[in-house]
Amino acid sequence: MKRTISLALGLGACVWPCLAQNASLGVPHAPLGAYEIAGGKSVDHIDVQRFRLSPGARGTRATFAAPFLGYVAEGTIVLQLGGGQQQTLTAGDTLFAPANTTIDRFENASATEPATLVAAFLLGPQDEPPFGKFP
Repeated sequence: MKRTISLALGLGACVWPCLAQNASLGVPHAPLGAYEIAGGKSVDHIDVQRFRLSPGARGTRATFAAPFLGYVAEGTIVLQLGGGQQQTLTAGDTLFAPANTTIDRFENASATEPATLVAAFLLGPQDEPPFGKFP
């Protein structure tokens, strides 16, 4: 069974669960992406993290047990997932990384401007947040 999750981020990259129930908020909005989650993962909480890359910064190779949705809030990010094709994402772009996908490349494409990725990790009842629990 596959499930589809849509990503609707806006107003400073805030996630509003009510958008799925009431799309007539009187605020312009547009769909940014729709992604399938293989296996119909049960999600009971979401851990949202902001990754701010300094000009020219590169992240280390990593694998996350939980799938995540990402939104580029500012700048340009070069990304390669699971040995796939390298992507260049700019502010406003979205991405989805399935569970256990290795992030081979994660870097700021600019030597002069910062870049920010907001990631929402989709966690089930048995999953731990990838960076520890909030206090």
